[in-house]
Amino acid sequence: MKKISLCSLVMLLGFGCGPQFEPVDPVDDPIDDPQEDPQEDPEPDPDPDPDPEAFAPKEGDWQVVAEYMGKDECDMAEYVVDGPGGIIGVEVQNSDELLLTHSHGTDSCVLLDDVFSCDSRETEDTTPADDFGLDAVIILELTPHGTFASETELEMITDVVTNCEGPDCWLVQIATSAMPCEMTVVTTAEAP
Repeated sequence: MKKISLCSLVMLLGFGCGPQFEPVDPVDDPIDDPQEDPQEDPEPDPDPDPDPEAFAPKEGDWQVVAEYMGKDECDMAEYVVDGPGGIIGVEVQNSDELLLTHSHGTDSCVLLDDVFSCDSRETEDTTPADDFGLDAVIILELTPHGTFASETELEMITDVVTNCEGPDCWLVQIATSAMPCEMTVVTTAEAP
């Protein structure tokens, strides 16, 4: 008959031999105790600092350094282009809106990084009536957009759709071209 050691028999019964270790209850383990070192979520900053990388053009009156017709289907460059020396007022409304004020009116624009696009608007040119006594008004639909090369340099492109209203429009069209027609005015300006 085989002899079974007393230690083997005791192990089978669950008492074990050798050094005894107390089982550790995981709830009482100080390393894993969540009450010992609670991690609280930080409160959100109610007034976060603006993004230091966000682009913002300099506000104020900018000097027009160049203006020319990119496209002139209307043959009206001499009446539309103001040339260098004009002023464009730049007013930042918030991080993504700005107003551009110039000789042709005020444009409300959306700013995305260094690119802007403005709402279309209509304006009237009364040059035919004022200068030539004609019963005609030129209607200009202006849609400016452009980019800021830096905080102090911009290029604005204004798409213009031109039409005429009044019984003497046929005379205006003889002096210019058939309407409606399209033009593009390119303006560059710099902040002082």
